[in-house]
Amino acid sequence: MLVDCRKDIEFMTTNEKELAEKLGVPRSVLRGFRKEMKEGSDWGKVKGKIEYTAAGIEVIEEKLGLREIPEGFYFKDKEYRTLHVTRANFINKRIIHCEDDEGESYVVRVRSNENYRPYLTTGKPMMVKARKDEDGWTHEGRGPRYVGRW
Repeated sequence: MLVDCRKDIEFMTTNEKELAEKLGVPRSVLRGFRKEMKEGSDWGKVKGKIEYTAAGIEVIEEKLGLREIPEGFYFKDKEYRTLHVTRANFINKRIIHCEDDEGESYVVRVRSNENYRPYLTTGKPMMVKARKDEDGWTHEGRGPRYVGRW
């Protein structure tokens, strides 16, 4: 049975990937719960992604035994910084050196540092968005397509 969820887009609250991360369970567990839930009222597909309503999240929390959520259970929001590249010609091709506006330096992990340069071809500083992980900073988003160009 196909259910048209387009009318319920405004009621969808969070997607499956974010919910699995916040609850600390694999997506396969949520997928198993989703098979027992009602499509349209508890969950739905929005632009190809699984979205859960508030009622659906309550059902999942009940099944996981999380109705009484302890203080500080959910993970903190990730910390993001906008940095400018200061050095990218390391032997280790997976890191670049960046600084923020206050001059604090960061080592940021990237897929490949081949196209990163301190300045763009237009003369402006190359800016990157970095996310704080457990063990350092990681570049958020795609890398530059060409040397010194986004």
